[in-house]
Amino acid sequence: MRDSLLTQGCMGTLQHEKVLKPGVVQYMLFQNDDDTFFYDKHALKYDEITDKTIEVKLKIPELLEKWNAANIDSHGSVNTLQEPCQNMNIPMKVTQPVINPGYIGKPKGALQIAYKYELINDKRENKNGKKVSLNGKLLSEPGSPWDTSTNLLFILSQYENFKFEVSKLEYIVQELGRRVQFTSKVHPEIAGRAIE
Repeated sequence: MRDSLLTQGCMGTLQHEKVLKPGVVQYMLFQNDDDTFFYDKHALKYDEITDKTIEVKLKIPELLEKWNAANIDSHGSVNTLQEPCQNMNIPMKVTQPVINPGYIGKPKGALQIAYKYELINDKRENKNGKKVSLNGKLLSEPGSPWDTSTNLLFILSQYENFKFEVSKLEYIVQELGRRVQFTSKVHPEIAGRAIE
């Protein structure tokens, strides 16, 4: 998700004091001047390092770097390389402080965005007073398993800046001044040129 300039076509009809207005840029990550989550008023603003620690296994790229620096053949599984690491005193785990996460710099999420766009109220209800969730309410009748009026992803997809959102690949290609065209999976011949 990329930041987007809000238009009237992005906005719903549920009015409250924390709504964004058309003409404002909607940032998808929390900024320093943003309010906290509407559903968690006590969320930490910034990451908070605690006095507690936790032992964490090193990730493969970190281990590879250590193994290569010690001239250990890095072919094989992590388990087979455990003994050479112990013999050469190379740690496979590190101790890190426990961090209580804050919201600044983190993604806002569909619920927060829908609230700011006036699509849901602070009770997580749509304009019909129905409770919304990420996939919506499961229906009992066959054919349409989810109630789209309570499906947050469907609700957001009906608004301008989500409806016309391009994929990350398309965005990068467009920024380079080029065009990308997609065809059906497993049928490259449809593109008009034999590509595989």
